[in-house]
Amino acid sequence: MSILGTILAADVSDLRNPALWLKQTFGSRTKAGEAVSEASALGLSSYYAAIRTISEDIAKLPLPVYRRMTPRGKEKIPDHPVAKLLDQSPNDNMEAMLFRETLQHHAMGWGNGYAMIERDDLGVPESLWPVQPWRVRVEQENDVITYN
Repeated sequence: MSILGTILAADVSDLRNPALWLKQTFGSRTKAGEAVSEASALGLSSYYAAIRTISEDIAKLPLPVYRRMTPRGKEKIPDHPVAKLLDQSPNDNMEAMLFRETLQHHAMGWGNGYAMIERDDLGVPESLWPVQPWRVRVEQENDVITYN
């Protein structure tokens, strides 16, 4: 196949194999024939309650920061800058509990929970901001993964 044919074939979608943006916009059809998307599922009280309950419970768990030891093992590092962000306040607008609930909710509803790391001039993390997972595009080229 020619290069142009390969490029054009990559964008082809039909009702059996819809493009990702179509699935996200209109939802995927279930075997029962109903279209379900992440957003429409949140409209179901039982689904929302389950996601909320699990997110709240997981956010209550301690989330220490560890350092890997060689050749194996780990040790807690409570004075790490990220430990304070995860335990007390990840940014000026959120408490740690809400931040962790939000990321857990995103992970269960959309498959991943992302946070943008704001750093100072020395590269030390100053704050963490949740990012809507449907706005993140993960790309891998060779062994390098980028998040756009």
